[in-house]
Amino acid sequence: MQRPAERASIRLLVWMMAGTVILPLVLFAYTTWLDYGDAYATAHERIDRSLDVLQEHAQRVFEPIDLIFLEVDHLLDGLLEESIRVRESKLSSQLKAIADALAQVESVWVFDSSGHPLVASDLYPVPAGNSYRGKDFFAAHLGADAGLFVSGALPSRDARPDTSPVFAVSRRWLWPDGTFGGVVRVVVLSIELERFYASVGRYPGAYYAMLRGDGTFLARYPQTPNLQRLGDGTGFQKQLTENASGGIYLTGSIIDGRERIIGTRKLAQYPVYISTGIETAAVRNEWLSAVAARLAFGVPATAALLAALAVALIRTRRAIAEGARREQVEDALRQTQRLEAVGKLTGGVAHDFNNLLMVVKASVERLSRVERSPRDARYLEMIKTAAERGQSLTRQLLTFARRQALNPEPVDLAARVPAMREMLERSLRGDIAVNMQVLDELCPVAVDIGELDLAILNLGVNARDAMPQGGTLTLRVQRVALRGVPDDLTGAFVALTVRDTGTGIPAALLPRVFEPFFTTKEVGKGTGLGLSQVYGFARQSGGTAIVDSHEGEGTAVTLYLPLSTMVATARAAAKSAGPARRFGMHVLIVEDEKDVGTLARDLLADLGCTSTLTESIDDAMTALQRERFDAALSDILLPGGKTGLDLARHLRDEHPQVAVVLATGYSASAEEALREGLVVIRKPYGRDELAAALAQVEPRSEAAAATP
Repeated sequence: MQRPAERASIRLLVWMMAGTVILPLVLFAYTTWLDYGDAYATAHERIDRSLDVLQEHAQRVFEPIDLIFLEVDHLLDGLLEESIRVRESKLSSQLKAIADALAQVESVWVFDSSGHPLVASDLYPVPAGNSYRGKDFFAAHLGADAGLFVSGALPSRDARPDTSPVFAVSRRWLWPDGTFGGVVRVVVLSIELERFYASVGRYPGAYYAMLRGDGTFLARYPQTPNLQRLGDGTGFQKQLTENASGGIYLTGSIIDGRERIIGTRKLAQYPVYISTGIETAAVRNEWLSAVAARLAFGVPATAALLAALAVALIRTRRAIAEGARREQVEDALRQTQRLEAVGKLTGGVAHDFNNLLMVVKASVERLSRVERSPRDARYLEMIKTAAERGQSLTRQLLTFARRQALNPEPVDLAARVPAMREMLERSLRGDIAVNMQVLDELCPVAVDIGELDLAILNLGVNARDAMPQGGTLTLRVQRVALRGVPDDLTGAFVALTVRDTGTGIPAALLPRVFEPFFTTKEVGKGTGLGLSQVYGFARQSGGTAIVDSHEGEGTAVTLYLPLSTMVATARAAAKSAGPARRFGMHVLIVEDEKDVGTLARDLLADLGCTSTLTESIDDAMTALQRERFDAALSDILLPGGKTGLDLARHLRDEHPQVAVVLATGYSASAEEALREGLVVIRKPYGRDELAAALAQVEPRSEAAAATP
């Protein structure tokens, strides 16, 4: 609210302006009209300059992609399909090097003429059984050479809720005889384009975008997750109808209702458009600034003073707005630094905490095998339960910090799902009954256990919300054989079905239930990410998820996960590695935590193994020169600058007869070790886990020892 003195000053200025404006009124009106036209002309020039900048940036995005196609053609030159599959590992590494060289590229994939993947930069081995023949990026090249094809926005393979979309750029490739060989697809990160747009879009009302000719957004600033495509009746489509190369037009936004001057231009060599815009309100503000400046030079001193005050006010507002924007950026930077610090702290704490839990868990396991009084046994069970909860808490902390690598592990769903009954019942209400239908047979799969538990919990929570009056939640596990459906899956799978007796889903909404952020719940009752996590988990695990629902009859969500004979073998090996199993191996232990190393030595002794305990890589090297070992059990994180993974590589090259088991409570190298085919055991582990790991590497040790 203005103070009385301020109001009095304004009234005086108004009377002074009235007395000084009457005579030059006509001239002022004429010059103002000219300024108005100049402001819009300047806006058009600014849009043209912005389009030049966007065009140069887009060329820098797509030209390296053209080079990627040339490099891929060079890599595949003279290779037949069988040769490509044989050299998949090397080609995948070469493609990864090509993709990693460009910040805007997420991955590079090569598909054969039937749509089956041959090699990819971010996945080895590729799921050769999957066919992408029906996808738009592949179908566009089947009939004839479509040149460079750009798909619409796609979800990233990362599948996390905060991951930005991507889009694919594809081109066909030919066999040496000139026939159609398949398609090369380069996946581009939209976020890299949007970061550039955000860096140049600093003035109010700025708008930048890259689109396809049908109006589908590939990247946009500011982002609008709920808008993926501009319809046929929008100004964009009308402009392309008049001029396919683009142009400048005035239109009202269907997003926020604001009027903008939009400039659109087609890239000369690529099937995409760049677009930028300015709010007409911003243009009018600039025009008013010019009017104020003209008043300062065109009217008597009183009017000039008023104009100077108006300009000062505008500049002050701009300075305040700029200060607010800088403060927001600084706050975001500080928040990012805090989260990064939490992530690093969590990783270090998790490593040490898992070592402590290792001591607790292994000690309890050994003590529990000695006959004790019921009271002591109960105390031991309480300690064991607390250790398991600590292990679960550590995993959740690592997941929060985004330092938990996906780690497929042997899982028998026939045993795992019933074990989750208690957790599900705690997440549901008392008026919902849980029914388990699990056959008494092995149903082995290889999945990340944490993601599996989260998927089941998400389905349980969705079922709870769908049964406000209570009902029954049924979980069913069974083996199935698929024949091309669903999602072109063929082979032996395990089907996990979660069925409720709730309200059901309308048929019109079923096709969208797996879309991220799509939800039928009230605001604040759900994020719409639960089913998308379930679907992403199933797809990443080599399977898929489907939903079957009828209004008033309930909903059933089924996860199809590939049946794994490796898991069945591992589980059988773990069972046989009980008290009666004696491995008779001589094991080199490399562990810098003395208590953990001592417990590992005791566990190995229980399994019939002799061992030598060392605390560093250097000590391990000395032991290798002095003794002959059948296997090595090493922590991944070790002092001295070298890791257990370095030791494993050395043993593979210099001592191939020594099998390797790596242990970790947290390490960024764990995922790399898994990719290299090494056996990784998570801390805290017990005798059974260690026995299962030894059972996996024992055949390798025997085979290496038998090789002359």
